[in-house]
Amino acid sequence: MEYRDLETPADPTGRKRLLRSLFSTLISRYMANPDVEIHFVQRNKPVLEKERSSVSLASVPYTYIEERYEVENQMLDAIRRGAISEATYYQNMFMGFTIDQRIDDYLRNAKDMVISASTVMRKAVEQAEVHPLHIDRLSNQILRDIEEVENEVQLKALIPRMIRQYCRLVQTYSRERYSGVVRDVLNYVEFNYMEAMSLDSLAARYAVSKNYLSSRFHKEVGMTVTDYINHTRVQQSLKLLGGTTLSMPEIAERCGFADANYFSRIFKKLRNMTPNEYRKSLQNSKPVKTDT
Repeated sequence: MEYRDLETPADPTGRKRLLRSLFSTLISRYMANPDVEIHFVQRNKPVLEKERSSVSLASVPYTYIEERYEVENQMLDAIRRGAISEATYYQNMFMGFTIDQRIDDYLRNAKDMVISASTVMRKAVEQAEVHPLHIDRLSNQILRDIEEVENEVQLKALIPRMIRQYCRLVQTYSRERYSGVVRDVLNYVEFNYMEAMSLDSLAARYAVSKNYLSSRFHKEVGMTVTDYINHTRVQQSLKLLGGTTLSMPEIAERCGFADANYFSRIFKKLRNMTPNEYRKSLQNSKPVKTDT
C-alpha cells in the first residue's frame, strides 16, 4: 500500500512524521494484518507559473490616449489637405507621445510603427480623391525605404520625408474639388495620354453630351479638354526629352501626338521653345566634368 504525500519534503515542525505514524497504526489495526507495510512516496508540488497581473482599465491614462489620437487626426487632416508645414508640426507633436514597444527588437518594432503610420497616411491621401495608382506607387516605395533603414537615426529622418511625399501627392493629384465626370476625365487622360482621344470620344465614354462636358470641364479646370490633353502630353514629353536619347518622332508617338511636327508646334505654344531647344537647354545646364 502506498501513501502518496502531497506535501513538500521539508518538515521543520515534525508534523509530517506524526501524521505518518498515526496513519500506519490505523491501517495495521483495522486491517488486522501485521505484515502490512506502509510505503511513503513523496511527490513535490508542481511549480506553477506565476500569473501576470492584469491591467485595470481604471489605471489607463485615457486622457493621454485621447490627446494622442487627436493629434494624430489633426496630422492626417493636414496630409489630406496637402498642408506640409501643418502636417509636420503635428507629426513633431505626435513624436512626443510615448508608445509601448510591442516586440523586443527595437528597430523592428520602430519600423512596424512607421509602416502603420504610412498605412493611415495613405488612407488620408485617398480621402483627397488621389487615384489609387499614385498612392500605391508611393506607398510601395516608402515600404522599401523603411525596410532598408539600418538604424534609428535613419528611421527618424524618413518620417518627415514620408509626410512631405504624401502631401505633395495630394497637391499634385488631388481630385477632391472636381465633380465626378470631370474627375473621371482627368484620371483617364493622365493614364492614357498616349492613346488617341478627343472631346467627342471622352463624352461618349462617360455618357454625357460633349457640350456638357466641355462647359463643365472648362469651368472646373480652367482650360478646354483638348488643351488639357495637350498639356498632359507635353508634360510627359519633358521626361523623355531629358532622360532619353529618343528621336522627336519616337517621343511624339509615345506621348500620343499624331506626328513630330504637331508635337513641335504644341510644345512651342506651351513652353515657348521647340522640343529640340528644350533638350539642348538641359544639356547646356549640366555641369561639366573636369579631371582632378
